[in-house]
Amino acid sequence: MKKAVALLALLFLGTWVITTLDSEWDTVKKEMDSFMEKFENWETGQAIDSAPVSPEEEEKKVTSGKESSATAGEQTVQSIYGTPWMLKGTTSGNFSFANKDSTGRYLGKEGESYDGITIGQESSTAEKAWGEPADAVRRGMTSVRSPAENYDVYERNNKEVTVFYDRHEGDVIKSIYIVPKTVTTNMNSYYANEQDWVGKDQAEVMFGLINRDRTARGLEPLSWREELVPVAEAHSTDMTERDYFSHTNPEGQGPADRAREAGVSFRIIGENLAYGQSNAVYAHEGLMDSKGHRDNILNPAYEEVGIGVAVDDKGAPYFTVLFYKG
Repeated sequence: MKKAVALLALLFLGTWVITTLDSEWDTVKKEMDSFMEKFENWETGQAIDSAPVSPEEEEKKVTSGKESSATAGEQTVQSIYGTPWMLKGTTSGNFSFANKDSTGRYLGKEGESYDGITIGQESSTAEKAWGEPADAVRRGMTSVRSPAENYDVYERNNKEVTVFYDRHEGDVIKSIYIVPKTVTTNMNSYYANEQDWVGKDQAEVMFGLINRDRTARGLEPLSWREELVPVAEAHSTDMTERDYFSHTNPEGQGPADRAREAGVSFRIIGENLAYGQSNAVYAHEGLMDSKGHRDNILNPAYEEVGIGVAVDDKGAPYFTVLFYKG
């Protein structure tokens, strides 16, 4: 039986991606505000939210976006554990993410296995093979409880192993995230040490995970749109500085308003938000566990994406993901 109890804000307006006209956006914002609520888990404090935004009534000329620094080749990114990990295939969907000796890695392709369990097997397989998951894991001198129902955490082979479940497509094992305990015990809390946090690297990881999940379902991968990044980063930073969690800022501006103010033209734009998960892997898997966010990630209409990350004074990251079609 799972021991983790989730306190997640899974509020979404997915059906409005295509159908709501720009002139109705004020109504959309009011409805979102009435339903959204920022609340925190007893230890980690988590919430995720998504807001699709309607097409413009008149198509506008699209300003050019630069390519991501990520390529289909290998790049080194900083993990939250204070060690470098190797990232490949972010733009192609052929995603690979592992530390240098592969003692830590993310497995997400059907058929990949670890210690007797395999991606694509029934979700009950892990507990049958490994027994009950851990109630909590160690972060230095801190004991941290597993904060969500879409995954279980096990301690095996001197590794911290997180098994994520796909509760929308067959309730199967979706992915496995393996991290050596030798690096997790160097952390002081659930969140990364300040010197180990690199928001741009976490954005690259999330970009690769988005494209992995799209291409696995026969969809085209998204391209990186650089002009969206400062818009996303500004919203993440604003939420940390003014202590709110919403698609609508205190001035009443939604994603479309913020994009236009930055000079970004679009036909369709959508937004996912995630707060409180420890890194991009947990944030992305949490978004994929919510139907509204998942619909944004897997929407075939979108062509590009930009991601911005900021961290509050507790070390909790805020992710803003802007989906785009010009």
